[in-house]
Amino acid sequence: MPLADGPLRRLIETSPLPVHLVTDTDHRSLAASPAREHEWGQTAAGLLGQTLWRFAARRHPGSRAIAGPARLVGGHLPQPVELWTGARNAGLRIRCQMMTWERVYLADGTPARLCLTSAFSSAA
Repeated sequence: MPLADGPLRRLIETSPLPVHLVTDTDHRSLAASPAREHEWGQTAAGLLGQTLWRFAARRHPGSRAIAGPARLVGGHLPQPVELWTGARNAGLRIRCQMMTWERVYLADGTPARLCLTSAFSSAA
């Protein structure tokens, strides 16, 4: 994560909400809040820079079309995307819940996704 994005990383890492930040194209982990780490059952430190797609839970029927890695790619600021995650525990505990993915851009222009449990999202 570029040094200029330190304030965004600190905001996420100190948030009381379950939130994490990943790159848009490959879902590479950039930051996570303590609440998200608690959900996952591990700290984000060992996941930084690694793609989280391998941990992705099977989504509920009807959500598959919005869950692919390219969904938010393209366009400047697409609308937030909501999807259900399915429960899974394959090295990272994933709860069944509604998630909101919102596009943000890092200082170097890299598109990223702010992933927030929808119960806490303004888009919900």
